[in-house]
Amino acid sequence: MVAYDYFLAGLELFHKGDSESIQESIIYFKKAIIEDNEFARAYADVAIAYYFLDAYQTEKQYSVEINNYADKALLLDSKLPQSLIAKALDYMHSAENELAVPYLEKALEYNPNSALVINILSDFYTNYVPNTEKYLEYALKGISLDIYRYENNKIAVVLSQVGLIEESKKYMEDYKNYAENDKSIYQQLSLATYYSYSGDTDKAIEHLKLFSQQDNNLFKY
Repeated sequence: MVAYDYFLAGLELFHKGDSESIQESIIYFKKAIIEDNEFARAYADVAIAYYFLDAYQTEKQYSVEINNYADKALLLDSKLPQSLIAKALDYMHSAENELAVPYLEKALEYNPNSALVINILSDFYTNYVPNTEKYLEYALKGISLDIYRYENNKIAVVLSQVGLIEESKKYMEDYKNYAENDKSIYQQLSLATYYSYSGDTDKAIEHLKLFSQQDNNLFKY
């Protein structure tokens, strides 16, 4: 129970989404591991947290940590969705993208309503192995489960690119209504994209400034 309490504290910090909170979450996940050295979920979440710390950095710092913790999680529980996600992120981190696919698909098979898996899959088919059809498949799945409304922004852009303008506007409006009250760093960037796309340059700049103030490290591409 002590290990689980540490784990829950780490998870709460991780879900805040900013780099400082993610770094702090790792401390609690590691405390959970000290209390229970067979806690597969804690090992997996350490790897996942390290991945997101490195995700927007030019120079990757945590390759060894991601690999070690992901492998340990998978060794302890190969059917745990988070273990499979951690290993997929390990491959994505090292640019071995095709090797990540079976782990992500298996993770979704074990947990078909997982927001995290669907998020990673849609991002995977946007930024790692671009595939519009696959991206829409997973993004729309997330929306149908009401766990992924913040992806409406990307869906709207994709729909506009294929000429479905009215459908695009519907997703954009739904996204804006959802995201306006979310102050996390990633929503600031997405809102900037939304306002830029809709022609409101002043609002786009406003949200870009909020984004940059929260974490300047994310501009080190």
